[in-house]
Amino acid sequence: MKIAITFAGAIAALTLGQVPAYAAVKLAPIFKDHMVLQRDQKLPVWGTANPGEKVTINLNQQNVIVQADKSGRFAVDLDNEPAGGPYKLVAKGSSQQIINDVLVGEVWFCAGQSNMVMLVSEAKDASTLASVPSSRLRVFNIEQKLAPEPIKTLNGQWVPANPETVGKFSAVAYSFGKDLEKELKVPVGIIVAAVGGSPIDAWLPTSKKLTPAQLAALAAKAPAADKDKQSEPGKTKSVLDTNENLNTAFVDGKGSALLFNGMVNPLIPFAIKGILWYQGEADLGSAGIYRQRFAKLIEGYRDRWGQDVDDFPFIYVQMPNCELFTDKLGASAWVDLREAQNWSQGLRDVYAVTSLDLGEAKSVHPLRKKEVGQRAALIALAKAYGKKNECQGPKPDSFEIEGNKITIKFENVGKGMHFSGKNAFVLGGTNRQFKPAQAVINQNAITLWNDEIKRPVEVRYAWDNNPSGLLYNDSGLPASPFRHFFMPQ
Repeated sequence: MKIAITFAGAIAALTLGQVPAYAAVKLAPIFKDHMVLQRDQKLPVWGTANPGEKVTINLNQQNVIVQADKSGRFAVDLDNEPAGGPYKLVAKGSSQQIINDVLVGEVWFCAGQSNMVMLVSEAKDASTLASVPSSRLRVFNIEQKLAPEPIKTLNGQWVPANPETVGKFSAVAYSFGKDLEKELKVPVGIIVAAVGGSPIDAWLPTSKKLTPAQLAALAAKAPAADKDKQSEPGKTKSVLDTNENLNTAFVDGKGSALLFNGMVNPLIPFAIKGILWYQGEADLGSAGIYRQRFAKLIEGYRDRWGQDVDDFPFIYVQMPNCELFTDKLGASAWVDLREAQNWSQGLRDVYAVTSLDLGEAKSVHPLRKKEVGQRAALIALAKAYGKKNECQGPKPDSFEIEGNKITIKFENVGKGMHFSGKNAFVLGGTNRQFKPAQAVINQNAITLWNDEIKRPVEVRYAWDNNPSGLLYNDSGLPASPFRHFFMPQ
């Protein structure tokens, strides 16, 4: 899939830094009819007017006066609002702009590459996923745009969910939002920024300035729009093809932030609850770099939004089971990328959606997007909203070794654990040869051994590109892959 982004548009956007006098009061383009605002947080509102003009912002019972600066920009924070609506958001100066049908509830930013792009109509069980839509759920799709430097404008519309619209929503994002709206019983807004084949470098926030020579190089290499192939995530030829296509538009493919600048920066500081991230396939084969970049992205987004870590959960979808591209990218390409993602859980309020049983061995675009969104919603409900639901699979809590046996105690087991398919544990001895482990489950613990390994030094679970068996809790949630090392006895 090629990306329908013209570099000429990105270059032209750079002129937005020179703000002229505006004849009309105009709110930033994220403020549109049918929008959802984040409840129980300060609400940044910004826009443009004539230089020095006083603008009154009205929402519900709030009236705030702000003065535009000499460049014509204004910004103000409205007070917290509880869930409710519909309201009108009004910006009034010498002219007036009215935003209609404004709801207040929960707002999440959903970003990534083609598996976040994939539509409800393309997903498995599309009719079930699209059934009984609620108009209190609204989706804003940010138009794909490259920008060499941060810009202020974006294109898109807030669209309420209904039988005619949901088929064109991101399947993962819609499934996630649908479950939140159902369980929280408040309006939910989902903002989607996703580009097929995009590497993590494209999404990194950075203050790097590009030289004129680099800008010229970008303009010469930028891919042309391909209307026949855009918005067909299920028909992408391969992750290698998409990665190569996109990287032709980067300066060495490193740290250029072209998608952050063009699609994320214009959204900030719009109030959101948290982020759902689904990206990584384009970085297969570069796990060591990804580990560093992913942590930098998470911390960078939190810093740019200026929210405390405890108020800004970051949920990511772990790479699914798949065995493609290993001939070119290395025998453990998917394993390594999953581990690189999982390093981010060392940061506070970062959570993984395990999808090892939702992928397809021969497809980089698995179709079971409904379940991915549902699992992400379970995490959000438990971690962001304090619900008591089980939200993740069994997680190792402690490791003990006695002789040739290893006992692992788990949390998140509910009423018990079970294997589906083959036992996914293997043990390694001092010779670094791995053999399948015998396993006995006893409530919240598993004892492992292999009679041929007298001195185990490593245990691995689901450490395969496409595992043939997984460990589940009684809620049907699989354990995330892990490995643990022991000192040789």
